[in-house]
Amino acid sequence: MYPNHEYLKEFGITEDDFKGMCVMSSWAVCGQRPRHGDNENGEHEENDDGGEGKEHDHEHYDFDDTKLHYSGLDHCARENLGYKCKRILDFGRYRYLQDNGFEVELIYYVEPHTSLENLALMAVPTNV
Repeated sequence: MYPNHEYLKEFGITEDDFKGMCVMSSWAVCGQRPRHGDNENGEHEENDDGGEGKEHDHEHYDFDDTKLHYSGLDHCARENLGYKCKRILDFGRYRYLQDNGFEVELIYYVEPHTSLENLALMAVPTNV
């Protein structure tokens, strides 16, 4: 459930756009990055070196996954778009709470390498 469809309408975001944004927002936090040596199904294929060596270092993503994803976007572009969608939706929640008597703050509470879901929406009623 999303509390502030009126906020989205202010920017011309339709119900279909909203549904798409919900899907794309998951791209920001899915955490699935193809590794060098992954096949089209995302399964890792071993080479002659028995899985040793730099070419199997999981930090190196020279794999082109644009052909594997229906969007045609690589992982980095999907992640960036996903975060933009998440922030639009988060700010709509922020505005909803603010408009309904809450003091609101969005807080990054850990680094992204600790958790991709690292933004908290804190709300306190103003008339307490």
